[in-house]
Amino acid sequence: MKKSFIVVILFSFVFVSCGNNTKQSQGTTFAPQERTSSLSEVEREQALAEKRAIVDVETLVSPHSVRMTILPPALTEDITESVCESIIMQMLRIASANGIAGVNGSSPIAFAASLNPIERTVTGSAPQKMLIKYDLTYYVLNTQTWDVYASVATEIVGVGDSFEQAARAAIEEMKDSPKIQAMITQSEERIISWFETNKSVVERQVDLACGNKEYAYALALLHSVPEAATSCNKWACQKQEQVLAQLKAQVAHEELTAMKDAIAAAQSEYSPAVAAHLAMLPVGSPEAKEGKRLYDNYMAQVDKERLRKIDAEERRRQEEFELQKLQMKYEYEAAAQASKNRSANSENSSSGSDFAGKAKSFFCGASVMSMIGHVLSRCLFIL
Repeated sequence: MKKSFIVVILFSFVFVSCGNNTKQSQGTTFAPQERTSSLSEVEREQALAEKRAIVDVETLVSPHSVRMTILPPALTEDITESVCESIIMQMLRIASANGIAGVNGSSPIAFAASLNPIERTVTGSAPQKMLIKYDLTYYVLNTQTWDVYASVATEIVGVGDSFEQAARAAIEEMKDSPKIQAMITQSEERIISWFETNKSVVERQVDLACGNKEYAYALALLHSVPEAATSCNKWACQKQEQVLAQLKAQVAHEELTAMKDAIAAAQSEYSPAVAAHLAMLPVGSPEAKEGKRLYDNYMAQVDKERLRKIDAEERRRQEEFELQKLQMKYEYEAAAQASKNRSANSENSSSGSDFAGKAKSFFCGASVMSMIGHVLSRCLFIL
């Protein structure tokens, strides 16, 4: 598969898990107060840097990564789309803390969470507050067969001026724990086994996507195969180059236009995005020839003094990083579209599974893909 440390930035998450359905109660004392800030600009930047560091890039580097789809709970009156985005963010943080390497909506393996309200009350003392207590269950499951590889349960509590605010406060209690870590660790063998056993299923999906000229989605499927699934991964690695070439040919005109825009935005500054767009142009094509001409002219105008401050290795790293983000953008958008087009009960789902029948009410539907994309765009592409 591609170099982990770059794919990483996509909040790549390796879900290797299996676990006990044990329940853990968490008591929380709430004293809501109005939040004000007296931070200086420097202090604010430091605080932002610390928050970004919550998703530790180094923990995402794993040679045996298993990519998963994030599957948050279904929307309700209290779990609005805005609250669901917060849930996605918390799940991403848990994923990165456990070395998860690759969130993409094409993977049949999912890291899922369901929320079941077990208490919903209004406090008696003034000022009155709304309180919600949830049964929270995390799953590692297969969205094609609805087999559950692992699960672990706990409780979370939130208080707020409204039930939606209370739900949002409860979401803040979704944090990593030894039980989650054990669940993720124990499920690796079952996940790897599924890919090895179902290699022909993955091959058919990729071939079907290529036949429909959905090359970005085919590439996302190939990237969902973990390295530890040796046989399936070997085939996926061999197929990637061919599919990527087809994707480049398909988006050549779009990428040349994007390159021109990147050059115009950069002016005399160095921008790794320019080289990334150039790398997405198919070798030998008219677009690639024009792109090389534009790139040479652009580099001749870049401020040489500032360029010297970035050594060649650092430039290469930045350009490769931008290329990976660019490719993942295509893959993620394609996975989101495929999710919208896919029926809730795919032909590969186990019709006899009790869990499959309940899954619709447990988890968000296709719209979750746009929410995850929105969260990732804020976390990745703005940084």
